[in-house]
Amino acid sequence: MKPAWAEAKAVICSARRLARHPDFSVEGSDLIHEVKIEPWRAVLGSELLVPTLEGKVRLKVPPGTQGGQRFRLRERGLPGRFREARRSLR
Repeated sequence: MKPAWAEAKAVICSARRLARHPDFSVEGSDLIHEVKIEPWRAVLGSELLVPTLEGKVRLKVPPGTQGGQRFRLRERGLPGRFREARRSLR
């Protein structure tokens, strides 16, 4: 009986380097997009159109939102490795 490693025909390694994007930055496997809004929109709540890789989506900003607060759009970020689900856009 052959060992398991003897069955492998080839191992392919690839390194990907991402170019900078004008709208997004990468943090781990998540995309980050920073939006500046007026203070009254944060305090009273509002809706924003946020860009994603597939186009714009609506994001509801709840009343009382604080400066620097992050929101998560599930499965709107980078594709995962090895065919995992897409990551988040924050």
